[in-house]
Amino acid sequence: MSFMKLVRPSELRACDLPLVETPFFAADKARRLVKENNHVRSNMHSLFRHHYRDRGNIAETVHRAVKDGELMLVCEGWDGPFSPMVTWQPDNSSPAGGAVAGK
Repeated sequence: MSFMKLVRPSELRACDLPLVETPFFAADKARRLVKENNHVRSNMHSLFRHHYRDRGNIAETVHRAVKDGELMLVCEGWDGPFSPMVTWQPDNSSPAGGAVAGK
């Protein structure tokens, strides 16, 4: 099962990093997610209530925000991102060898 969430860059956790889709691919996925998911659409309306750019079209506002790096699309689950923004490389100098918890 796959799950996607939209978060601000400041809300990303270390374990999210290898699951972040590049903005090029994420923008269209985010637009589709907002159009198809009432819960996500409601959350995005709340997030952008003070600076709603395209009145009446929250999906386009989210598309632009993801494209501009104001929001990140985190693709959790077995699918993961098509084109990850970060590739996790094990590093023995890091705690736990740079391994991602739970993976």
